[in-house]
Amino acid sequence: VQGELKLHGTEQVKEVLIFSLAGDKVYAKALVNESSLTLNLAKGVYVLNAVYENGERSSEKIIIE
Repeated sequence: VQGELKLHGTEQVKEVLIFSLAGDKVYAKALVNESSLTLNLAKGVYVLNAVYENGERSSEKIIIE
């Protein structure tokens, strides 16, 4: 499945990591002035970890259909 993921927020995202629910890293990308990603992941539920320029981190569940 291919799709575009748009990142929104007040802080610039510097790195994105995506993990399967089993904990395997399936995607990692350092971002430079980007606010969207093109993903090619199988259908399923994943955990997206975002690292921001200010050092903060956030995690979100994403569903690929």
